[in-house]
Amino acid sequence: MAFIAIDGVTHELHTLIDDRRIYSLINDFLQSPQSEITKVKYLVMDMNASYGRLIKVVFPNAEIITDRFHIVQQITCAFNVLRVKVLLYS
Repeated sequence: MAFIAIDGVTHELHTLIDDRRIYSLINDFLQSPQSEITKVKYLVMDMNASYGRLIKVVFPNAEIITDRFHIVQQITCAFNVLRVKVLLYS
């Protein structure tokens, strides 16, 4: 799997990294100029818990936002689990 970084305003591709391991991402982003790193305000991403470390180490001024797809996916899964429990124990 790859890590895809896109500008949220212009939708232009910033970078495509072939490795999603956290140390690779940190090393790659730390090669960017500090002036660019401090401009990052938000990171929209999936629910990968390790990305929290990426934010703290590389983008100290950024906030994490979970993308809508993964929020809806989690809600749908929770409703399906509840639906099956209700059907089984009714």
